Amino acid sequence: MDVHEDIVSKLTREGDMMKFLRKHSKLGPRPAAVFLSGKRFTLVMVCFLSCLFFQVPAGANLEGLYVGAQVPDFSLEDLNGQSLSFEDLSGEKLTMVIFWATWSRNSDKALAKAQKLYTDYKEKGLKVIAVNAEGQQLTADKITAVSSMAKELGLEYPVLLDKGLSVFYDYGVIALPSIVIMDPDRTIRYQLSGYPIVGSEEMIDFIVAQIEGRAPKESVQRKGYQPDKEALRFYNMGKNALKSNDAATAEMWFKKSAEADLKFVQPHISLGRFYAERDQASKAQEQFDLALQKEPENVVALCELGMMLVKEDKFEEGKALMQKAITVEGYYPSCFYCQSSYLSYIPGKEGKMEYVGEVKVKHAGFETDKLCLACHDPLVSDYANQLIMQPAELCLSCHDRQYTHDGKVVVPDMKAILKQNKVHHGPIKQNDCSACHVPHGSNNFRMLLEPFPELFYAPYQASNYKLCFMCHQNTIADEKFTTTLTRFRNGNQNLHFVHVNKSIKGRTCRACHDVHATNNPKHLRDAVPFGGWELPIGFEKIETGGKCLPGCHKAFGYDRGKQVKKRYCIPPQSPYKKGGGHHAGFNWAMEGGTDCNGNSSSFNKGCFEYYKLLDRYTECIQNSRK
Repeated sequence: MDVHEDIVSKLTREGDMMKFLRKHSKLGPRPAAVFLSGKRFTLVMVCFLSCLFFQVPAGANLEGLYVGAQVPDFSLEDLNGQSLSFEDLSGEKLTMVIFWATWSRNSDKALAKAQKLYTDYKEKGLKVIAVNAEGQQLTADKITAVSSMAKELGLEYPVLLDKGLSVFYDYGVIALPSIVIMDPDRTIRYQLSGYPIVGSEEMIDFIVAQIEGRAPKESVQRKGYQPDKEALRFYNMGKNALKSNDAATAEMWFKKSAEADLKFVQPHISLGRFYAERDQASKAQEQFDLALQKEPENVVALCELGMMLVKEDKFEEGKALMQKAITVEGYYPSCFYCQSSYLSYIPGKEGKMEYVGEVKVKHAGFETDKLCLACHDPLVSDYANQLIMQPAELCLSCHDRQYTHDGKVVVPDMKAILKQNKVHHGPIKQNDCSACHVPHGSNNFRMLLEPFPELFYAPYQASNYKLCFMCHQNTIADEKFTTTLTRFRNGNQNLHFVHVNKSIKGRTCRACHDVHATNNPKHLRDAVPFGGWELPIGFEKIETGGKCLPGCHKAFGYDRGKQVKKRYCIPPQSPYKKGGGHHAGFNWAMEGGTDCNGNSSSFNKGCFEYYKLLDRYTECIQNSRK
């Protein structure tokens, strides 16, 4: 069994993992937009979600925060919509902050135990704050569930809603429930992840001992290195400076912290990230190397340095570091930091993304040096599927310009189109480009989720329009006459059938409708694309129908209530004047109804064009008489 299988084997013993993923992950229901093979994708999600949601050993820490570190202040709304801060709610001696969720195993036990402690010691200097980390998006139903659980447990202390999970990320929480015990200065005195039985008993004894002014009955064994207090103070000052965007001061304090305690690893990691974000690769690598000299199995340093090396094409060296990180025993943040990195970026760099490799139309993002990282952050993200920004905003960060090929525009400036046109297609309104497009690639034109005709004209088959029929009525062009399928009809004549349902030259939906945005009702275009031309539609709406003036034709009208019998049929006119030569011959052919058998190519070409127009005119007259 390899490393990956061993990790999954351990985690899936916790219960029905796939059921959990379906219920709690941010992934949408469509499996098509998967850029890894099934096995690799499952590994990524199992590892990433497990380190957030399942029990971890009592010794696991908040990422980047230590006992003795000062945590950031926060302000969140309670269940009544009132905004409250840590300062508003902190206790005289200790404050217990519980990060929890209704779906998290042991959260109810942690909340109930905190209620008992609060009842016994609220008058002696203990305050409790419950911070709900239900998910990135907190719907009304989720808030109701949170409120119901708080009432069921009889919680008397404040329950705050971490909408967007900002405090969750600021505190570096890696499991739910997680408990942080702080003094009035927001300095961490004790922390506990996952609420294990032994760890919870030690925590309770620690709280009681602190409030009663005695030594704990049982010695609390702190896991990991405990840095020097002066070094911690400098480190906290560096974090505060960085949060205030004072880069120079932050760099100074991190350096002072490292000098104050030569065994303290975190300042080097923070400096490494600091330099990496400012494209100072050599300085960043130096700091990560120093961190690993002091702590060879520091998962964060292994992963950060590994990712840097891979991006610099030092592939095998970086891959080895990340492989080492995911084998570190007893430290679950390895999963949080490296599993997503190793199991997504590395396979992409190795060309092992089987799904993307098989499709005909690939996303151009895979042609960049960043590969998956062009759109995804493998470590942590505020958005579903580890995206680096809101999905539609991410798409428009590249589709804000025209893309050309051989001098022709193949992809328009979508951002400009959406800005200039106010009537947006439903998926655009919902900021969901993936409702129609597979973001990694597909076997369909324009990376579409389902088939749609690529050309202006196409023989009609309902299966060719599966994309549109995911939402729209799939029989809309099947019946020649109807009073229910569509409002686009002349009396009971189905005009969608007239336009689309043809065996050879059926018009596709895009002939009249713009699939992204327009300034017209029903997403109608201003003009019909025809070869290199744009022929104005000239649509005018009336209460029971409308009319259009397509290209060089006269207006075509329709009325749902009273059928328009005479729909402005246009007889063909000769482009030639009377005279000699083939011009006279063409006129004779038109007037005499004879076949095209002239002696010149221009005569025969003109003659064929005339009969084509004559056929259209005859069909128009016949339709108008029905």
